[in-house]
Amino acid sequence: MFYSKLGQFFVDKKWDAEASIRWSKVTCRGIKSYILINGIALWGSIVFLGITGGSLFLKEKNISGKPTAPDLDIILVNLTLCVLGGFLYGYLTWTLNCLSDKHYKEKQFKL
Repeated sequence: MFYSKLGQFFVDKKWDAEASIRWSKVTCRGIKSYILINGIALWGSIVFLGITGGSLFLKEKNISGKPTAPDLDIILVNLTLCVLGGFLYGYLTWTLNCLSDKHYKEKQFKL
């Protein structure tokens, strides 16, 4: 029920025939490819670079005034969280786009 209403919200906002055609081409490649490319590789890597770069840039200097070496554990935690976040982003956008396409096609069929 929740997904149905959420999908309907997105259909009313942006979905049209052109978007439906583009989405059908994306679905031919499959969910794994979509999550890997759009979720992890694009969104996850951009967030990882931003968070890690920002944390290294803002990292406090030690008492001697020299910058400290980046902590490997912080980088690994950032990497893990960004990969998981990218997976969730990819999965949620896939789900919402499928629902939007479904509602658009149902709406067109009723007309």
